[in-house]
Amino acid sequence: MAEITERITQGLSVQRTNVEPVTEPVTLSDIKDYISMDDSLSIHDGVLNSLITGFRILIEDKLGISLIARNVVVSWRMLYDFERLPYQPINGDVIVTDLDEVVLDSEDYYLRGVGGFLEIVGDFPNGITLAYLTKPVDKIEPIQEAIKAMIYSRFIERKSIQMAFLENASLLSI
Repeated sequence: MAEITERITQGLSVQRTNVEPVTEPVTLSDIKDYISMDDSLSIHDGVLNSLITGFRILIEDKLGISLIARNVVVSWRMLYDFERLPYQPINGDVIVTDLDEVVLDSEDYYLRGVGGFLEIVGDFPNGITLAYLTKPVDKIEPIQEAIKAMIYSRFIERKSIQMAFLENASLLSI
């Protein structure tokens, strides 16, 4: 592989599709217990379920991890050097193609692990697409606690979503 002299990345596109059935990292019953709500009271179930999903997605997007299984297709119009794959850990193989869906020779790129994340390394002036399946991260307990605390801040203390996230982000040490 030729030495890369500059780092250029353009045109990132990410498509993600949940693998059904979706199993949230925190259950409605967990949240009700955390906020001391009677489990039989169902009037707020829709709001609480939305908060569970919303904070899960926010955490996934901010940390670049997956908390549920999903199919991910990530593309760059142009890529020189390296780029971290969003939504990890990866469960199985990564299919690497050009933008015309022609499978690339493995001599044209390599995948490397850096700091617990996977990066694609290579020279792709005509673009690249990677398709893979994710699985939930292994160390889920701190994230579950963070989601519960964020929902408490939003639902009980009536703080904004941004404030609830920021005030409890320190719990996300994974």
